Amino acid sequence: MSFALERQKRESTRLGELLVGAGVCTKPQIDAALEAQRLAAHPVWSSLERLAWHPDLRTSPVMEGQRELIVAGVAPLGVYMRFDAAEFAVAEAIATSRTYAEILNAVWHSQGLLITPGQVADLGARLWDAGLLQDPDAPTATGRRRSGLDWLIWRLPLWDPSRLLHACLPVLKPTSSLGFLSAVWLPIALTAAALGVLHASEVMAEVQALSNQYDSLHLGRIYALLFLSLAVHEFGHAAVSTALGATVRQMGVMLFIGMPFGFCDTSEAHRLSLRGRVAVSLAGLYYQFGLAALCMLAWAWLPLTTGGRTLALDLAIISVAAGAFNLIPFARLDGYYLTEDLLALPNLQARAFSYIGKKLTGRPTGSVPPREAAILTIYGLLGLGTVGLLAVLAFRFWGKHLGL
Repeated sequence: MSFALERQKRESTRLGELLVGAGVCTKPQIDAALEAQRLAAHPVWSSLERLAWHPDLRTSPVMEGQRELIVAGVAPLGVYMRFDAAEFAVAEAIATSRTYAEILNAVWHSQGLLITPGQVADLGARLWDAGLLQDPDAPTATGRRRSGLDWLIWRLPLWDPSRLLHACLPVLKPTSSLGFLSAVWLPIALTAAALGVLHASEVMAEVQALSNQYDSLHLGRIYALLFLSLAVHEFGHAAVSTALGATVRQMGVMLFIGMPFGFCDTSEAHRLSLRGRVAVSLAGLYYQFGLAALCMLAWAWLPLTTGGRTLALDLAIISVAAGAFNLIPFARLDGYYLTEDLLALPNLQARAFSYIGKKLTGRPTGSVPPREAAILTIYGLLGLGTVGLLAVLAFRFWGKHLGL
């Protein structure tokens, strides 16, 4: 070994290649040693005998096309994963077995599959990072907890809308259908958009006026309209989610990097199909842009001297701006949840930031498919840049409004 280390100092050849070339060991032995080294770096492997499911974990079956999948999630953490039957059997074995031999035996008897230690470590690491697995003997050292960018988001639940929503189901179901969207909502939205284009100069003048109003009287009116718009937005999520069979039990206020938003707990929507989850993600915009369209029609219909005319236009502008902001895919807003569903990469932001962090610090990233590695890299870098930009905008936002 010493001769190989000395030779490596003079050459760029890898140590393993030098050892194989000298006949000290074989390539399979080197590969096995590298695999063992990779496994040792996984906290899952060293904690295998103590791992268990998170106590708040809930599972439910869901049809995805012709396949039946299993959704496992922890609602308080807002995380979930989707498995086919074989993958969930491996996950269940990791959470309930104490040794690799027990895992191997359990998966073989339930699924007839042989799994490698690397597969156990990689899936275990994904479960660990998502917070679905935890170590009961060291709860502060394992699983997903509030850290890093999570501190930028604070939620305050205000009420449980489930009884009201279920009472309104006879109305919510038809208005949440594609038929209503195409026959009613779309014509109204297109008419409102045409009015905005025809009166673009007047609309842009009001946009400029809104952006330059910082006195308490005008700010109070703007925030009142903003919270009305956000309430409609969040009710849209709750309405469509309930119409599709996923109960909503929490709605409230959220601060994202210090900026006010609403929030609606749609964690049960993870039980829905892809089409259903996309509908729930877009539901807030469906209602919010619908509100903006109705306001534009009211603005065009009301007499010029009516004070409510300006109020209607302001509400339309604020609704469109807030809705467009929600489409940003690099913050945990509607655009983010829509992106992770369409890419089939649950917990995308946490995984991307973790992947980038491991790359930058030289830690092992585990076995990541090339497509997923590319997405995590691109999303992680753009996401960090976007969060930084939003932090600057939030600072300027509060600086102007507080007179700093």
